Amino acid sequence: MIVLALLLLAVVALTSGKVPRSKYTDDLRNCKYDRNDAIDCVQKYGDSNHDRLLTPDEIIVLKREMFYIWEKAVLLLHPQDDIMDHCDHDRDGVISERDFDESFNTCLHTCADVTDFNYYICDRAKKWNYVAKLPPPKRPTSPFASQQPPPKRPTSPFTSQHPTNKH
Repeated sequence: MIVLALLLLAVVALTSGKVPRSKYTDDLRNCKYDRNDAIDCVQKYGDSNHDRLLTPDEIIVLKREMFYIWEKAVLLLHPQDDIMDHCDHDRDGVISERDFDESFNTCLHTCADVTDFNYYICDRAKKWNYVAKLPPPKRPTSPFASQQPPPKRPTSPFTSQHPTNKH
């Protein structure tokens, strides 16, 4: 329990911007991965409907599928709204390649961010032969929201269809 608490504190400190990062970490030119690798990875493994746009639902599915259960606790600190705030430059509710390019200063803008993304998403997806999945359908807010008629109740084989047999 103490280890989990320390891990959470470390993640908060690193993501809050309070801990200065080294020049090497911030220098993408010396990074093992490129930001373009990240967008290619997202389009291959995260874009489930292949429209070249990443939606909040697709982010949820990708995070659910790519992280181990103990890592999902840390993800509570990074909801998909944070990702959209940092990467959706034009604020239209989806992340396009143009959004990704124009949000260079906020979305995967350090070597550490790009490396972590590739480690947790891209490398695992390749290793696990992951195929992008469609997000689950949204449920209606009430049972009366759909316009479909309710299903007919099946008749019991034990009840007689004879008109004199009334229960």
